[in-house]
Amino acid sequence: HDEAHDEAHDEAHDEAHDGMLSETALQILTLLATGPKSRAELTESLGQTASRAGHFLRTVEQIRRLELAELTIPEKPRSKNQKMRITPKGQSWLKQAGQGDV
Repeated sequence: HDEAHDEAHDEAHDEAHDGMLSETALQILTLLATGPKSRAELTESLGQTASRAGHFLRTVEQIRRLELAELTIPEKPRSKNQKMRITPKGQSWLKQAGQGDV
C-alpha cells in the first residue's frame, strides 16, 4: 500500500510541476554525468524496486524526450549492451539546476 501511495504521489508531484524534472530524473542525470549507465546500473544505484519500475521507465522516457539523455546504441534500443548517456543539453540543465560542474 505504501509503495503504491508513494508512486501515485510521485506521479502527481511530477505532473504538478509541469516542465520541471522529478527528483528521480535529477538523480538519473547526475548518475549519467559520471558516464554511460545501463538500466540495471541506474535502478541499482537508485535503489529502485520492481514495484517502482513504471515510475522509473516514465522518468527515463521523459528525460529522453527532453533530449537530456540518449541511448548509446539508438539503432538497437533493446540491445543487451544498451546504455544511456547524458547529452550536452542534459549537462547544461544539471549546471543550471545547481548540480555543480559535470
